[in-house]
Amino acid sequence: MHFSGGKKGFDYFAFSRQVISSEYPALLREKKIFVSLSSTLDLQYLSLIPLSVLAWRQLGVESLLCLVGKDENFLKNVKTVLEHVLTKNVTITLIKDFTLPSTTIAQMCRVFAATSESLNLHDDSIVITSDIDYIPFHLENHWREGFELFFYNSNCCQSVEFKEISLKMYPISTIAMKRSIWGKVLPYSEKVYNDPSKMEKYLYSIFGEEAFMNEDYRKGILAQLQPQWLFDQILISYKIKEFLERGESPRSGHEVVVKKRIDRAFWPSPDELHKMLISHKIFLKIGTEFGLCLKEYSAGNT
Repeated sequence: MHFSGGKKGFDYFAFSRQVISSEYPALLREKKIFVSLSSTLDLQYLSLIPLSVLAWRQLGVESLLCLVGKDENFLKNVKTVLEHVLTKNVTITLIKDFTLPSTTIAQMCRVFAATSESLNLHDDSIVITSDIDYIPFHLENHWREGFELFFYNSNCCQSVEFKEISLKMYPISTIAMKRSIWGKVLPYSEKVYNDPSKMEKYLYSIFGEEAFMNEDYRKGILAQLQPQWLFDQILISYKIKEFLERGESPRSGHEVVVKKRIDRAFWPSPDELHKMLISHKIFLKIGTEFGLCLKEYSAGNT
């Protein structure tokens, strides 16, 4: 749904169901560049939403945000965070009725945003998948005019054995395609984005139900669990492979030069981080606005 404001006691879930089912199919979005983001309702991810949305917005990219979780967490964790992005042209879809772990639904829903009939994007719009904790600085790394399909850091990932083939994996942060190409890569997926039951059936059709029966997986312990932690990348990589093997030849491009990444596993010291970020004027603009969000958020939660 496309939030335009909020008020105390507002039932976002009810409003989301109303808008998704009625208003959106009647609207056709104008051609734009969108980023498809998703998050569970855990604060460790939710707290990153304003920063990620602002970063993409500085590059002229609007956010399609899928939030996955139960009512009790929504009311407790989400309202204040959402209020800081309501004026940033963010389209928010809420998913709460699901049986698989919320992390899996959050990972997967961003893949289906482009084809969603409820979002009703223009065929020439660009949709980029990304992670909620990924901060971009340069749009040309993720999309360039003249292409229909664009990969960032496309050689970063090792191949994975899937369906008795060695499958080349593309990093889901980021893959960019025209909406018309997404439709060919993911045919018959128009109703999947905001319907978790259809999403789960779609996943079972690709991976088989047995892949979702792992005990740790059912408990939501996904990090580094193979192949469950990579279901999203495996799915889109497999569907791209099928698409290309059907004889499709989209105008595609790759940004293959590996940029220096500020990673949680090798986090720089405060001084080093400051030197890195100060060189990015765009980050200073984002940081100023994000700092105001944090100040308001803290004032409202003391």
